[in-house]
Amino acid sequence: MKLTGVIELGRGGIADYAHDQAIALAERDIDFELLCVPSFMEGRSFSYPVLPILNELRTPHPSRLVRGVKMVKGHLANMKIIARHAAARRSDAVLLHFSEYMAPLWAWRLRRLRRRGVTMLTVLHDPVRDYVVGPRWWHSLSIRQAYSFLDAALVHTRDPVPVPEDVRVVWVPYGIHPYPAAQREREAVRAELDIPAQARLITSFGYVRDNKNLDLVLRAIADMPDLYLLVAGSEQAGGNRPMSFYRDLAATLGCADRCRWLNRFVSTAEAADLMNASDLSLLVYARSFVSSSAALGVTANYRLPSLVSNGSATVEALVKQYQLGIWVEPDSIEAIRQGLRAWLEGGLTPDWAGYGRDHSWTRNAAIVEETINAAKAAIGGNGGIADQDSPSP
Repeated sequence: MKLTGVIELGRGGIADYAHDQAIALAERDIDFELLCVPSFMEGRSFSYPVLPILNELRTPHPSRLVRGVKMVKGHLANMKIIARHAAARRSDAVLLHFSEYMAPLWAWRLRRLRRRGVTMLTVLHDPVRDYVVGPRWWHSLSIRQAYSFLDAALVHTRDPVPVPEDVRVVWVPYGIHPYPAAQREREAVRAELDIPAQARLITSFGYVRDNKNLDLVLRAIADMPDLYLLVAGSEQAGGNRPMSFYRDLAATLGCADRCRWLNRFVSTAEAADLMNASDLSLLVYARSFVSSSAALGVTANYRLPSLVSNGSATVEALVKQYQLGIWVEPDSIEAIRQGLRAWLEGGLTPDWAGYGRDHSWTRNAAIVEETINAAKAAIGGNGGIADQDSPSP
């Protein structure tokens, strides 16, 4: 089997996912390769073929308009490259990470591949696509087009997901990212952050977004003087409140002296040090967030318990089954406060080993291969572009 993977991001959780999944796929008896952007090569070592032939989507420029135009042009060009490469290679299957942006302008290329027998899969990280770009009618059309060429969507939740009926939904585990061990002593990192020795440090990692409920966390800890908060990550655009909003709120609530803010991208090496210095990870997403958070696997790697909420019954079951942390009802200040108190009282016995065994990248890759084979069998054998003399689109 010839499988072509695709990743248009150079760094971040989705890029890390693509890398760790690719390692596991390459260990199977398939001919796997990954198309990527050049920045994906930075800081990573590879045990699988990597082709950095895609255009970067995030390019620095002072003008937001220019950045947007470059991103659109790069994305459209990438879809052309992907389609042509898969055809020339005679790939049996293509594995992408779901994106609906500008899909009416490029989906036809991948539909053509599918008509020629290429199995099309996507990893659907966030099943609820409620981040609207442009007019709502365009957003709805883009989502329909982005599903139009797919055989299957790989998801990390067992909850119902809103996908077209002709697209098969397949659960795959979100593996634990093998991030590097901490390089700095816990005490040194905490001293640099000016965290008292007796204090408990709770940390929110990753992009600063409204659905992470940081405002509710601040209100919950305002009268809990032994708790310090670290927010480590860059701001996310798209109408989300900036970090200054939370700084101002902390000042209003009287807990600004117990808050630390790192408003920038945090590398995996620095994240390792910060997690080692932390006592609890904050994953208190809003009910509207129904996906599995990458941070849950990251924190498991560092044996760091979490305070967790979102709209997914699957995540709730995971947290409770393996005791990965404290589950609280979403969007509630009092639930967050009670969860923090329950954590401070102790009693957690996390089953880190069991969680790692059941949510491995090896199992993830095995399900991907099984899904491709099932799609091929459903159309009567291997078929596909590999058995046809098809020109590049």
